[in-house]
Amino acid sequence: MKLNKTHPNELYQWWVITSLALQAHEAAANAAVAANHSTERRGTPAAGGGTSNGGATAAGGGLGADKLLQLAEAMAGRLLSKHTGCCPPSWECAMLYLGLLQAQGKYDAALSALRGPLFRSFSLSAERREAEAALLLAKGDLAAAAAAYGQAIQDQPDDWALLLLYLDCLLPGTACSLPAISSNAVAQMLTGIEAGTTPGTVVGGLEALVAKLSTGEAATSVEDGITQAESLLLKLPTTAPTESSSSSPSSTATDPASQPQQSSNTSTPNGQDNNEVNNSDDNSSGHIGSKQLPLLRGPALAVVELTKRRLQLGLASQQDLADAILQYHDKLGHLVSCAMDVSTYLPLLSSETRTALAQQFAQLAEESAADLAAQQQQEDGSSKSSSKALIRLLRRQMAARQIQADLGGPVFATAAAAAQHAQQLIQLYASYLPFYEGLDERERGPADELLWLAAAALMQAAAQQQLDGTLDSSKHSDHRSDQTGDPTSHPISYMLQALLALEAAAASRPYCAPVRLGLTGLHGLLGNPKAATQHFFMLDVKHIQHDTLSSHHLLPLLLGLGVSEGSDEVLSSTLKLFEDHVHGDAGESLMQAYERGTFTKVLEFVCFKEKLQRSHSYILSRAEDAILSVATAAATSSGAAAAAAHTAAAELPITLLDSLDWQGMR
Repeated sequence: MKLNKTHPNELYQWWVITSLALQAHEAAANAAVAANHSTERRGTPAAGGGTSNGGATAAGGGLGADKLLQLAEAMAGRLLSKHTGCCPPSWECAMLYLGLLQAQGKYDAALSALRGPLFRSFSLSAERREAEAALLLAKGDLAAAAAAYGQAIQDQPDDWALLLLYLDCLLPGTACSLPAISSNAVAQMLTGIEAGTTPGTVVGGLEALVAKLSTGEAATSVEDGITQAESLLLKLPTTAPTESSSSSPSSTATDPASQPQQSSNTSTPNGQDNNEVNNSDDNSSGHIGSKQLPLLRGPALAVVELTKRRLQLGLASQQDLADAILQYHDKLGHLVSCAMDVSTYLPLLSSETRTALAQQFAQLAEESAADLAAQQQQEDGSSKSSSKALIRLLRRQMAARQIQADLGGPVFATAAAAAQHAQQLIQLYASYLPFYEGLDERERGPADELLWLAAAALMQAAAQQQLDGTLDSSKHSDHRSDQTGDPTSHPISYMLQALLALEAAAASRPYCAPVRLGLTGLHGLLGNPKAATQHFFMLDVKHIQHDTLSSHHLLPLLLGLGVSEGSDEVLSSTLKLFEDHVHGDAGESLMQAYERGTFTKVLEFVCFKEKLQRSHSYILSRAEDAILSVATAAATSSGAAAAAAHTAAAELPITLLDSLDWQGMR
């Protein structure tokens, strides 16, 4: 404020507005946590997990979130009213103003501004439609939101987030979670400062919105919603648009970010795999000359998603979902992402359906292998087209085998049968090595799945052998018979075979992440933490990956084995990530966002910082680091241990733990 008074500038005024929005975000978050704590003390659960804007007051008795938002809205409105001429306000300013309106529940005002004075702020019509649909959805007008999302989907048929939200609007009873409202982080801006936001939430208010969708009345009947969804999916193209059509202003859109299954409950098939972009299935009808267009994943997977929702509503059978998964593999089985795309739907199947479907995929894998062998004999593979056709067959086989494994198959009656299956997979891998010629070692190989599937079969052999040995020992009181058996059939021997198979694979595929992670786990099971650490760090884990990978794969292993030599390195690397961001990177990022006028990024950076500060990995690393320091000091003297324990207790994030929304986490 002082800077703007000394050097009047419109940019500085927007800085003031953004700062007011951040203060409102903090006030609302603190009020929500305080409300949860007060209801817990009274023994009454908090309804909705938050408070309204009116009850959200800042720490120390300052202005509440409602007053701060009103002030920011008024200032932003005055600034935007100056852009009535030929120069429209920037996209960032428009989105900040719309976010302020939505945070106060002024959806009609936001829609009027979006359709009126802020219309020209959106250079891409796709972004404008997504923002309008998001506002309609937040307002609760499901019919209008579904129509808006349907129109946006026709221009962006492979946008998975839009497809999910479209189905949420038509079938609100099946809306269990919501992804980002659009592919360009509009949701973070629109709801990131909503009053119900708790600390660390990147996209706030969506939980309450889902509850509204699940309990509220649908815009149409369930049957009409399903019919409408099926009609739209039939109209969507199956191949990517041509360059001429994709460059038109009405259909231009940013590429949605690819999410790897996140800890989300849906896969995100936005965009094609780089090494599969020119591979098209035989049923594709799109061509440019002699070049086939890539198939779109979103429309094909949306059929599976719709079948899943019909199953949840009792309007489809288990077999219907299994058939939809089979059809998806038939269309897009040649893509690397095929198995991952359908993996989230497999747990919904019953045990009988899973067993039957696993057998079908086993048969598909064998048929693909036979077709591949036959074509290899007929063709020399010298031409580029024939090589692509062979790789497509190989990929279909790999997808079928991976889906079969995800379904729990194959099941082996004996350890010897599992070991024999692993040997067959390794032999298949050896026969496919010619497809690896000229392939960069950092690229994913077309048959890499066979490596970890073979290791998994050997681990099944070890488990089966252990089970058989336990049953035999319970029948015979003389345990010496176990010691006279074949040492190669001991459970440990199968584990060592799996280890050696992956070690050999790592020599030729040094950057294959599943192989390295498998070796990390195997060495940990065999009590070799040093080798496990070496294999894990061969993945060149850095920065945020210490939160997503180190804390899940390596740190529990080292702590479980009681290894201090490797644990301190992992703990220090993990803590360095969080502390460097809080004390350095976060401030620099915020200053750059302010200077460049990217106000939506300011909100995202603040929310990301809060999320890191409340990360489970961060709290666990700080606690384990304190315990490790006490244990190290105990080796010196009891006095040093007591001093270290006192220091560690003072440094533990007790205040942070107390501020968490424990009831919401439960």
